[in-house]
Amino acid sequence: MVQRVALSEEIDAVRAYLEMEAMRFEERLSWRIDAEPGLEGVEVPPLVLQPLVENAVRHGIEGRGRGTVVVEVARWGDDLFVRVHDDGPGPGRSAHGGTRTSLKELRERLRLCYGERAALSVSEGDGGGCAVELTLPVE
Repeated sequence: MVQRVALSEEIDAVRAYLEMEAMRFEERLSWRIDAEPGLEGVEVPPLVLQPLVENAVRHGIEGRGRGTVVVEVARWGDDLFVRVHDDGPGPGRSAHGGTRTSLKELRERLRLCYGERAALSVSEGDGGGCAVELTLPVE
């Protein structure tokens, strides 16, 4: 059995991380979390949101020293939809090279948890930046 945690725990961890980063960047980092009410108890794999938000800060904000990160969470039918986007340089254009492992590892964890029923995609965000979209079945 794969360990799960309440979505509210994941959101709380991401909120704490963003609050800490906001202290570091001061007014140069703006962020928000828009989570549809009633999803707090939905179970998800642990640390499913954190790497997405860390990547948004590292690749979308750090190189420029300022920017915005938005996390959106909603239910679409039988699926949980998560979108993390930033207003940075966009996919593949970050000044931070990184190891390119966090999304690969997350995809593998999702495969182990959900088989082919989960999806993770990375694309150019609306108006620039990077958008990572995650779709998980609600079980």
